[in-house]
Amino acid sequence: MILRRSVILALGSMPLLTRGVFSQTAVRARRVGLLSAAAPFTDTSEVVVGLTAGFSKRGYVVGSSLLFERRAAEAHPDRLPRLVDDLKSQTDIMITNAYAAARVIKDRSNVPVVAITGADPVATGLIDSLARPGGKSRASAKSQPSFRPSG
Repeated sequence: MILRRSVILALGSMPLLTRGVFSQTAVRARRVGLLSAAAPFTDTSEVVVGLTAGFSKRGYVVGSSLLFERRAAEAHPDRLPRLVDDLKSQTDIMITNAYAAARVIKDRSNVPVVAITGADPVATGLIDSLARPGGKSRASAKSQPSFRPSG
């Protein structure tokens, strides 16, 4: 009788003992699309270095839990629509350094976009307002300070 209870207890507790081993799911790597209107982003470019540092602080590891998909129009704006179409099915978010690229992403994709540009995103129509960008735009960062005359 005691042997029977021990066997039943052992068999009944097996799922509890192995839960940690079998329930681990693979973490899906996040794919970030980097779209440049000019030269391609390199590992040493300011944008990639900053993104890598920021994502690393949040626990992402480039190459395993975070992958960069890079595309560049190389100063040919007519290439942007094809590059966006290529990236939109492969990425979770797109980051660009040019207004023209951000506009194409906004018009052709449902992927959220972050634009790092000196242009005013409200004045250019990229977003509705800074408080409520609307649509797929998630952020906008000015790469240069704006100077306004005083008075």
